Amino acid sequence: MLFFGVLIVSGLPWSYQTTSATIFLLLLALAINKMLKLSYPNANHTDVFDLGFIIGLMSITYLPSIILLVWAYQILLFLRNFSIREWLMPILGFSIPVVYLWIQYYLMDWELPFFLVDGIFSFSIPTSLNVID
Repeated sequence: MLFFGVLIVSGLPWSYQTTSATIFLLLLALAINKMLKLSYPNANHTDVFDLGFIIGLMSITYLPSIILLVWAYQILLFLRNFSIREWLMPILGFSIPVVYLWIQYYLMDWELPFFLVDGIFSFSIPTSLNVID
């Protein structure tokens, strides 16, 4: 099923350009595949870690995808028995790409883009409350 979705999307003209949206959609398809694998009783802990790692990669390309961690924990809540190891693995998997990116930005002496999210979470505070100028 995933193959047919990728096949249909690959026929669209925007899919031939490498943008953050195309990388996000590819990683989203991989994350959904990992989430569906968690419904099998023989799924192991690496699938849970891989899910967190993929969500970490997605958050690097598109910052609001951090909300998918909530989705991952809902999947763990409904499909798996409670295990503290399984509940810590998505956070560990999520943090590895982010920490590696921060280390790269630190070593290259670049400015961190995570604190410059004006285009995503921007709002303006009025300088004055006067309605009449």
